Parts: sequence; structure tokens; C-alpha cells
Amino acid sequence: DSNVTAENLEVGLKGQPLDNLQMSLSVFYTEYTDLPYQVSSTTGTGFSTESIIVDQTSQGVEWESAWAVTDHFRLYTTVGYIDADVKDDNPFAVAPLTPELTASISPELTIPMANGELTLRADWSHRDDMYGEPSSDPGRFTQIDSRDLINFDFTYRPSDGDWSVSAYGRNVTDERYDNARLNTGDYVLIMLSNDPSEFGARFTKEV
Repeated sequence: DSNVTAENLEVGLKGQPLDNLQMSLSVFYTEYTDLPYQVSSTTGTGFSTESIIVDQTSQGVEWESAWAVTDHFRLYTTVGYIDADVKDDNPFAVAPLTPELTASISPELTIPMANGELTLRADWSHRDDMYGEPSSDPGRFTQIDSRDLINFDFTYRPSDGDWSVSAYGRNVTDERYDNARLNTGDYVLIMLSNDPSEFGARFTKEV
């Protein structure tokens, strides 16, 4: 057995470069040595799992921001990018469950009313495609497609009350997507998301 080591370098900025913009930006580089990845296959009595030992470098950038476009409209964004390079004799060796790109955009509009305010918010998030195990071999059938999710939340708050009422939607397009995949040799085991569309109303009171 060998010990995993990681050398990490990260620099970042966080602050308010403009009166109406808050942001954070970080850039990172990590070098792993003797990193174990598990590979499973079927046997006559069940599963057999063995580890492959690889070296890997991961580098990327992360961004978060909150932009007050007007007094009543804000835009929240996040972007993440990672490039993971696995060094191994197997040309198909990759970092599993590592999407290259993730992103989200969340516009939020606040509408003043006579006796309170109405807040309308939507959220869109994206996750790039990735592999369910440490192999990009097309014959393994473990590539996981990208997925996009949309949520919304409409909330009314009275100006002189300690309660709020909301209408919300989660995964409004009812997207069903893979969270993980594993090729056992006899079949591909697919772990699907368990979050169908959900719509409802919510009443909240502070006590």
C-alpha cells in the first residue's frame, strides 16, 4: 500500500469591485501522487473490486457573483471549470464523476407592494457530462450525459408581519438523469436521480 499525497496551490480574490457587484474568483492547481481509483467487475459469487493507483493533476477556476442590476433586480451566477489529467499506462484512464463545467444563473426580482413585497426567483443549473468510473473507454458505456435543472420560488412577505407565503417548483422540466454508472462486465448499473418535478405552496411563520 502507498500513501496518497496532494500538493495544492490556490489563489483567489473576494470583494466588491463595484458598488453593485460582489464577487469571488479562485484559481487552483492540485497534484496527486498514488491516488487510488476503484474498478469493479462481476465474478461468479458477486462483485470484485480492485484499486488502480494513478497520478493526477487537477486545475481549474471557480467564480461566484451577486450583481444588483437595479434596486429591485439581482442576478446571481456561479461558474466552475476543472481539467483533471490522469497519468496512467491505460490511455482511457480518467477522473470519475468529475464534470469539466458547472454553472448556475439565478435572477431575482423584488416587486414592492402596498403592504409588503413579492420576490420572484428562478434558478438554472448545469452540470457537464462525466464518467461514472475511471475509464473513458466507449465500450464501458459509463459516460454520464450532462444535465440542466430549473427551479423557481415566488414569495410574498408583508411589511408588518412575521410570515410569508410561497409558491415553488423544483426540477420543473422533470428531467431524469444519471448520478452514477458502473459497468460490472455483465451489465451497466445505472443510478438514476430520484427527484421528479415538485410543485407546491409553503407558509412560513417566525416564532
